Amino acid sequence: MPLTPDMRRSIDQIRDYLFGGGYPDPVNNAEQLSFLFFFYLVETIDAENKMRAKVLKKPYTSLFEGEWTLRNPLNAPKAGVTVIPRDQFRWSVWAKALSGESLVRFVRDEVYPFFGELGHQICSGRFSPCTDAKGKPRNAVRL
Repeated sequence: MPLTPDMRRSIDQIRDYLFGGGYPDPVNNAEQLSFLFFFYLVETIDAENKMRAKVLKKPYTSLFEGEWTLRNPLNAPKAGVTVIPRDQFRWSVWAKALSGESLVRFVRDEVYPFFGELGHQICSGRFSPCTDAKGKPRNAVRL
């Protein structure tokens, strides 16, 4: 995927935000950008795997199916809500819906732990088959 002028502007905006938010060190800045790119790519890979499974007429369970118990109640959409759909962890959802402190809090308290949980499932360069909250096996995601 080529780096378009719009993408470059977006990256510059993110870098400016990181710099102003306490990440002035280029190494830390690059690390944070790498995580953001990773979050974006996982959504893309999941969508491709879903389409591939559909074409091959094979079952596929998205990484974003199911529910997530919130780590920080301030990230709840309404007071008293403690669980949100895992679909909320798609880059296309949280990156466009949130900004400022609510974005930082959601990424720090929910997105990183969500992907950290997936990281425990990595084996041999792939997401290993595992089970969801109901004990149903998930399909592997090739990276």
